[in-house]
Formats: sequence, structure tokens, C-alpha cells
Amino acid sequence: MKLEDANKFLDNKGLKHPILEALNPSVDEYGILLVQPRGEIEASKSRVGNHDQEIAIDQYTKLLEEASERQTDLVVAPEYCIPWNSLKNAINNGHIPGAGCLWALGCESLTIAELESLGDELKDKAYILYEDLDTEAAKKKSFLDPLAYVFRTKDGNNEDCLVILIQFKTHISIDDERIEGDNLYCGESVYVFGTLGETIRLFSLICSDAFGAKEETLKGYLDRTIILHIQLNPNPRQDTFRSYREHFFKYAKYESELICLNWASNIHECIEEGDDKDWKNIAGSAWYLRPDKFDYSDERINENHSAGLYFTHLKSMKWNVMFLNYNPGAYILRASKVWHDENVPAVQSKRIGPRLQDILQWDDGNKNWISNPKSEDGFNNLLQPFGEDTGPLNNIYAINPIYVERFLALVAGEISSPDKWHNVTELDSFTIDVYEYIKRITFTQDTEQVCVDFRNARVRNFISCCHTLNQFTKWPPELSDLADGYEFLWEPDCPHSTVKSKIGEFATLVYLGEDRLESELKAVGDKLRTALHRKDQPTERLGVFYRRQGQPKVWLHPDSKRFDKPGDTSPVDITGGEL
Repeated sequence: MKLEDANKFLDNKGLKHPILEALNPSVDEYGILLVQPRGEIEASKSRVGNHDQEIAIDQYTKLLEEASERQTDLVVAPEYCIPWNSLKNAINNGHIPGAGCLWALGCESLTIAELESLGDELKDKAYILYEDLDTEAAKKKSFLDPLAYVFRTKDGNNEDCLVILIQFKTHISIDDERIEGDNLYCGESVYVFGTLGETIRLFSLICSDAFGAKEETLKGYLDRTIILHIQLNPNPRQDTFRSYREHFFKYAKYESELICLNWASNIHECIEEGDDKDWKNIAGSAWYLRPDKFDYSDERINENHSAGLYFTHLKSMKWNVMFLNYNPGAYILRASKVWHDENVPAVQSKRIGPRLQDILQWDDGNKNWISNPKSEDGFNNLLQPFGEDTGPLNNIYAINPIYVERFLALVAGEISSPDKWHNVTELDSFTIDVYEYIKRITFTQDTEQVCVDFRNARVRNFISCCHTLNQFTKWPPELSDLADGYEFLWEPDCPHSTVKSKIGEFATLVYLGEDRLESELKAVGDKLRTALHRKDQPTERLGVFYRRQGQPKVWLHPDSKRFDKPGDTSPVDITGGEL
């Protein structure tokens, strides 16, 4: 892999540097379209791409037309996605990027002969550029894996012109059938757009190019940069594919971002020789960013959530990772610029990340892309097996999905600190590690067993809490109003409470399961009591419930005001602090 300055490459071809809006370090947001294709792919010794060519050509001809009409600043399609006939149709019909727009299109494989003829087919429409290839060596292989950058610039006569700069995959993927291993010819060049210190920079990796993205290779290119990683990958978080991200997390500063774009989940692979495969894959498409001024508000995170962009936090590295819904579609976003130069006043220099505005989904009947601005996050599918007991969770979710995750963490006593536990960067369900397993309660498309078990455990704990409270009859005086009924809730004004009685009094009831040690009860009780005290909520309105030998019990904090003991009697003298 060789990172090459795209501007110098264009200079050598007599072309001017393109002025790209996505790389302009201004205060203005830019528009981006990310294609996450539905997958029935064909993988053979001669080609990799969409299995049904007729449908695919229709789909992506229309999508490029949509991108052209919208004048989208940055359009990205994953590896092996766009048929060349779709791109040729779009160009021949005048559906090309607007001035300042960049299309980064992972295209279907093509042979060296098809590559050579491309220039002839489009010679009156566009410059077709790519690195010098060893043609004879390339002919001994079956195909190339191309990324087509499509943009407008000026030629030597200062005339407007269209350029297709093609970058080739530099490292093969090893699959069981050795389709790439035996048949792919690799390139060497990875083109870097932009100029350090003057503009934002951008470059792309094609799937297993990640193998060659070593620390020494990337280190000088992670300042004020957008990296695109386009893939057709059954396991995008496999160690080798994600190892380069650790270099990115280590060296990239606040002003760099990474966009990984894969195909949608559950790809079906049609294999020329052998049995077809159902990948049962996750999508894993994600936007990685660590701006110093990020909008962590419930309003912004919930707005993205409703559309299909889900927040998680890589806490150990202090990076935010926003995952696309795993379903297919063309995701339309607006995002703040990766870097703002000195012309942007500090008060305006807020990098608040991407905003998902719409999803276009292909309609086979109408043969067109249809807007569908809402996504299914899987929460209903999570609750369905548990039956009617989950009704209160549906009620909380209807108000705000984030509230459900806070509520279930609080009921389980899983709070990181008395003050900040409910921040989205602190909640354990929002936290991911470098392996990127997503345990979100209200985004359930990650089928990794550790994630499934985590979600189910949270719901089961709530149901057990309900049953325990229903069986409990010895309500202490300070919680006696709850004997007449209560509702489960989470409210930002009383963030440490889980219920409200019929007379409108809040209380904190949590459930810790079977036969818990006194030390475990006290550890949770101490944090919750401190949290309530700092929020000026009554500390006596706290009950830590559990079961001992199957019987419901409540632990009351010994330092809280009690209403059933004389003032000179130690509050600990309640059979070990419990009722």
C-alpha cells in the first residue's frame, strides 16, 4: 500500500485540484449519502458483484440520479456495489456530481480488458485515470476490485471536466473458496485528497486494505482527515479487519473521523462452484468521531435513533461510535465539518457530528427509491417473548428510548457513579469495547450472544423486580404510600427514581436478584443514597429489593431517616438493615 497525493497525481495529468465541499474547513455542514445495499451477491472466479444484474443496474442508475439531483457533497458506496453500467448510464444521461461534490463508489469487479475499454466508452464524457498497472500480470488474474472517485474539476484550459479516478484494492481477502486469493489483481496506490493545513484530507481503504494499514503507514495521515473504509465483509469487527482502528484511535485527534461502510445484514452469496451461503452477518456500518464539542443531548441522540443512527461510546478510547441500522437503504445525513480553520470563530466551531435525515429504500414494484424516515430498532422483538409483563417498558420507550436504558440500568443497580451514571457516555448498555459488541437495549440487531444475553438479563431482572414487589407486603412507613400502587418511570428531573406513587411521590426501588451479600446491597445502596442526596431527593425513599430463600426482602440504608424506630435506636438494628 502506497498513500499518494491525489493533487500531485492530477497535476501530472494536466488537471487542476478539485475544490470539494466536504473537505472545505468552513462552518457549513455538508451532505452525505451512505449506501448500505441489500445483499444477494455473486462471487465467482470471473467476477464479484450483484447477483441480479438487471435489478442492480436499475437500482443504482436511479440512486446516482438521486445523488446528482440532490447535489450531495459526498456519496459513498461499499465494495463491489455499483455496476459499471449504472455509472455509465448516469454519466451518459448527465447525472453527474455537482461542482464541489465527490462520489466514492465501490464498484463491481471488472477485468483488465473492461478497464481498458472504459476510457473509450466515456472518452467524450470523462477522464478515466488510474495508477500504472502491470498489464501482463493483471491479465493472468481474472478481475480487479475498484473504487471509483467521481468529481468535477478544471482541465489545462480551465474548462470544466469530469474525472473518474479509480483506486484498486491493495490486499486480498482470504475466503474459503479463495475467490480473491486466486483471481484478484491488486493495485498499490491509495489516493489522498486535500492538503494538510489548508483543507480537510480524505482517503479510502477497500475492505482488506486494512491488513496493510500499518501504524507506520497511517501515522502521518490521521490529522484533520476523513477515512472511508468500504467493505463487503461477513465479519467487519474481526480482529484483522479492525486492528487498524486501534492506530486511528491512538493517533487521530479531535479533527479526524472514520466512516466504515459495509453491506446490509444477512447477505446471500451465490457461488459459481459450490453451495450458496447465507452469511448471517451484521452490517456494522459505523461513524467514528471524537469531537471536543459534541451534542450529547437526548434530543439529538433520540432524533438520530428514531431515524436509524444509534449512539454508542467506546469509553476506553473516548470515541463516539454511531452505528447505522443494519437494514438496507441509502442513508442521507448532514454532518459538521471534520475541522474548522481559523476563519471560523471559536463560538461557531461546534462539531456536533452527523444527523440522519432520511432513508431511501428500493421499491421493486415502482422501481424507484422511496423515502422511509423511520427505522425498526428491534426493541419490540426483544420484548415480545416476555409477554405482558413488559408493558411498563413500552410506556417508557414511547416517551424516549434512552429513558428505557437508564431505567433498566437503575432497576438493576448498575450505576457507574452517583452523579453521571445516566449520561449516555456512562451507561453500560451504551458502552462498547474495542470488539464493538453492541449491547444497546433499544437497538437489538447485534446478534452476538454476549449482547443477546445482556439485553435479556436486563428485561428479566425488571420482570423479577415486578413479581417481587407484587409479593412484598411489609412496606416500611417511609414507603407506605406505595402499597396503594405506583407506576414505573424514568424522568430527567428525578433521574435516580424508578417509581411514582399514586399521590405523586417519587421513590427509588431496585432489584438485585437472589441471596445477595450484605456488602453488595450496601455498595449499591451507598451510591444511590449519595445520588439522591446530591439531587435533593429524599434519601429515605430508597429500597434495595432482593430475595432470600425465595422470599422478597428489602434493604434500607442504615443512615437514612427512619419512621419506625426511636431516635436513639440504631437504624442498623433491623435484622441487618433489611425488612
